[in-house]
Amino acid sequence: MSRLTRAPAPPLVFVAAAVACLAGSGRALAGVPRPKPPSAAVRAATASAQRALLRRPDLGAGWSSVSAAPARAASLTCSADHSVLAAAASATWSRRSADVFASGTSYGYTGVAAERRAWQRTGSGGMGPCLERLLAAGSGRGVRLTASGVRRLGGPKLGSGAHGAAVRRYRVSGVASGNGQQTSVALDVVLVAAGSWIAEDEFTAAQTSPADALEARVVGAQARRAIGSSAH
Repeated sequence: MSRLTRAPAPPLVFVAAAVACLAGSGRALAGVPRPKPPSAAVRAATASAQRALLRRPDLGAGWSSVSAAPARAASLTCSADHSVLAAAASATWSRRSADVFASGTSYGYTGVAAERRAWQRTGSGGMGPCLERLLAAGSGRGVRLTASGVRRLGGPKLGSGAHGAAVRRYRVSGVASGNGQQTSVALDVVLVAAGSWIAEDEFTAAQTSPADALEARVVGAQARRAIGSSAH
């Protein structure tokens, strides 16, 4: 894809609007199947998804909610996954400086085998186009988002207490344009899984990339909480 000419220093209000649009992009994709009748398996999957879900304290100090959790969680791989028994979505939070946003979705499965099959799909060649659509779906409020590429990043180090968790991390680069302004944007999608759950976190930023240390802290906290709870 050809490189777009970047306008000089977009106003902060445009940068904030671009990141806010990007932060909501994941919620425009197809949702998971409708909830099944409550059963022991569904209740267990729901508990797993809730434990693994991103929480505001995971982010540290200086974050506040900018939008409530959506009523229906988005799909993990851009298409309905019938092996998901339960899914949960977080609110979207922003740092005080409004330059980074974070949100999360988590999924509960019938067991390890179903989770492993879903995890394998997140490493397939279809994830690149899926994540580019994820970014473009956030266009709105006078801002158009265009993806320029997806690359796989090394997973963050989770530290002690998260042994056994698998991690994948992708970065979607793109451009936000509108009202004669243009700025670079980045969407980091971090996936972490263990046992019978998968969590997906999205970190979005304009004119920079989300910090590695932030992503490591958040994903490590989620993994330790979910793995520690299931061990008891």
